[in-house]
Amino acid sequence: MKRFLLPFALALGLLAVAPRPADAAVALTVNRVSTHGKFVIMSGTLVFSGSYPTGGETLNLNGLQIPGTVPPRMVLVTGETGAGYAYTHSAASRSAGKVKVFVEQTVGTNTLLAEHTAATYVAGVTSDTVKVMVWFDLLR
Repeated sequence: MKRFLLPFALALGLLAVAPRPADAAVALTVNRVSTHGKFVIMSGTLVFSGSYPTGGETLNLNGLQIPGTVPPRMVLVTGETGAGYAYTHSAASRSAGKVKVFVEQTVGTNTLLAEHTAATYVAGVTSDTVKVMVWFDLLR
């Protein structure tokens, strides 16, 4: 698929996202895909449900049908409720990166956020508006 056709393919519903596995607790919705020079940028939203797995949620980016096979150059995940989010890359593939969730462990203290425990998500995460931007190298 030519670079300049990616935004049109998304608009026409020709660009698909990989189906979410039944045990996945995070859903990715793609809002926009665009090309900028040597990069393809995908923006979307994440919705968390169920329980947080030890080590973070796997975010499968294989089904985006973006040219190439290398992992993304950069992933930015932000929320609005005060929880923190970080993406850890997998050097092996686009399907094995993890989204880590950080929340306040002790209410009313001035402590740093800690990684969510392996338990049901707190309401601040499941109700959060979580946005994600992913930069892929177009020519790698």
